[in-house]
Amino acid sequence: MHEGNAIIRTLSGGVGATFRRQGFSHDISQTYTEAADVACLMRRPGLGAVAALSIAMQSAQMNNQRAAKIADIMQEAVQSS
Repeated sequence: MHEGNAIIRTLSGGVGATFRRQGFSHDISQTYTEAADVACLMRRPGLGAVAALSIAMQSAQMNNQRAAKIADIMQEAVQSS
C-alpha cells in the first residue's frame, strides 16, 4: 500500500472514532472515511484531510458549534499525524 494511503486511512479511522466519542453521528464519521478513501484512490494523500474537512463542515452546517468542534478535531488530528 502507498505510504500516503496508509497515513490517510489511519487518520480517517482515528478521526471517525473521535467523532463518535464526541457524540457526533455515525454519518459524519462515515463521510470523513469516504472522503479519505476517495483521496487515497486519487493518490493525493494531502487532499484527504482537506476534502474530508470540507465535507464534514457541510454535513454540520445546521449547527455552527458542532462545525467548529469538528474543525478543531480535524486540525488536531492532522497536526498529530
